[in-house]
Amino acid sequence: MLATSLVFLLVQAAPALGFCPATAAELGSEVEAALAAYDRWEWAEFTRLSESARADLACLSEVPPAGAAMRAHLLAAFVAARQSDAPAMRAAFRGVLSIDEGWEPSMDQAAPGSTIRQAFDAAREAGRGPGIPLPPGGTWVVDGKPGATLVPTERAALVQFSDGRADLASWYLDGSGVPPDLASHLTAGVPQTADGGSRPDRRGGHASRNLVIAGLGTGLLAGGALLYAESARGEFVEAEDEPEAERIEAVNHLWGYGGYSLGAAAGGLVLGAVIHGRW
Repeated sequence: MLATSLVFLLVQAAPALGFCPATAAELGSEVEAALAAYDRWEWAEFTRLSESARADLACLSEVPPAGAAMRAHLLAAFVAARQSDAPAMRAAFRGVLSIDEGWEPSMDQAAPGSTIRQAFDAAREAGRGPGIPLPPGGTWVVDGKPGATLVPTERAALVQFSDGRADLASWYLDGSGVPPDLASHLTAGVPQTADGGSRPDRRGGHASRNLVIAGLGTGLLAGGALLYAESARGEFVEAEDEPEAERIEAVNHLWGYGGYSLGAAAGGLVLGAVIHGRW
């Protein structure tokens, strides 16, 4: 029971670690939950959910609809608003408007004269902005729309690539430029993989690294459980009567078996990281 409870806590925390892959439905659920928390002014929950959604964007296993990408940009705008980052707000709103030109924030979201309203108005005036031509080979998708020819450089965008053979690669651009790993593929021209050329990095989210982190966390919990079991063992020797001894023995077994189970789980996570091979 103890091991199950502790593993459940790790599973609950898994989204914050950015475990991959993530489905479009999972991304959409987290984005909508984060936006709802923003509307309720529940800032701790908003921060947790927005960080989880951002991690999912880097390791999507499928192409989300354009509307989901638009909502992700809106979430990025509100995250930037919480951080008082006007340039990031403008870039995110430009991403929103590139998908839905008629979208407007509500009065509650952006009151007249507010910094959010000013950022939105500036984004609408700036338009889509420039982009870098995408190389041939495979399918490039920008904001859920296949067949893209440009990767935006000044606005928020979800860029994805697939050659039909390997995992879908995903990058989330925040308007501050093209990430180095994506830029290297653009300048290299991304040769078709059939002739042995270089492939885009499909390791979005560093899944193996996250598995190791989870394994280390589980290992720490295992060590703590075993130490507590050992302390209970010492108390067993000093028990004053049989009922007390039986109670301490039960505690020792509970924590001991829980610690061994967590230790096995930690080993499995690390082994999975090595097998997965995505660092």
